[in-house]
Amino acid sequence: MSINLLPWRASERKLKWKKIIFRWLICFISTIIFSIILKNKLQNEIHLKENKIQLIENKLKIISIDPDAQKNNALLNKLTQYPLLKSKSLKINNRFKAMLADIANQLPDSLVLTKINMSEKKISIHGYGQNISDIHEYDEHLQSKNQWKKIILSNIKTDVTQASRLKFTIEITR
Repeated sequence: MSINLLPWRASERKLKWKKIIFRWLICFISTIIFSIILKNKLQNEIHLKENKIQLIENKLKIISIDPDAQKNNALLNKLTQYPLLKSKSLKINNRFKAMLADIANQLPDSLVLTKINMSEKKISIHGYGQNISDIHEYDEHLQSKNQWKKIILSNIKTDVTQASRLKFTIEITR
């Protein structure tokens, strides 16, 4: 007895193709759903980024319109000029330091300086000593340096409180 399996095979083949088509259909639909979800998520991210960009641009407009911006620019200019002014002041201070070092290094032990007045162009040295020769010798030492334009021993007088001391004043022009 022979059984004809052809209709059964044909129905099995149809069922197999239905399963394959159903699987493909499920994959296709899930791909579409995932792409729609991904598209919405990316659009939301783009929208958030655009909002942040707009917020930053608005802040920049406020900063550029701010009337304090001119004050800030003036302060920035002062800050950029500060190193130049600082270096200029340091040069002047070093020059004064060198001049004071020369004045102090040439000072004999017998003389005492009581006061030094300095300006841009002039230095006044006040002091006292025991001998007039020491005062003149100090004046000559300063003149021998040829560092200053003019050195004048402007005043020598006896100290009122101590008769043995001589007060002197030397004017140095730079």
